[in-house]
Amino acid sequence: MELDKLKNNKKSWDVPDGYFDQFSAKMMERIDQEESVEAPKVKPSKVLMWSYVGVAASILLMVVNLFVMSSNRQMQDKIDTYLSAEMESTPQIEVISEEEMEDIQEYLVDNKLIYDAIYNEENTEK
Repeated sequence: MELDKLKNNKKSWDVPDGYFDQFSAKMMERIDQEESVEAPKVKPSKVLMWSYVGVAASILLMVVNLFVMSSNRQMQDKIDTYLSAEMESTPQIEVISEEEMEDIQEYLVDNKLIYDAIYNEENTEK
């Protein structure tokens, strides 16, 4: 409904008289003005200075990285030395044979019987 009103309203679609006659000339004039304005140029000394700053920062970053990595490597070497010394001084667990395991079990069973007998005697005396 509102669309029909807009179509029928002639004033909303009117263009000032002679607008398009001068439109192309005004547009060309404006383009010429924009082309004549040059972008400000950066002085070469500033560009050169910033490139030197970038190179210096990169070199500094590499030196710091090498220092950190070498200190980490030294710390890892110290840890490895400490652990290997500890392992050498700590007795290692020996693997026992099946026969030795049976002997140990028999010993424990025998001692359990002895322990139970002693414990029962002590409890009956009290």
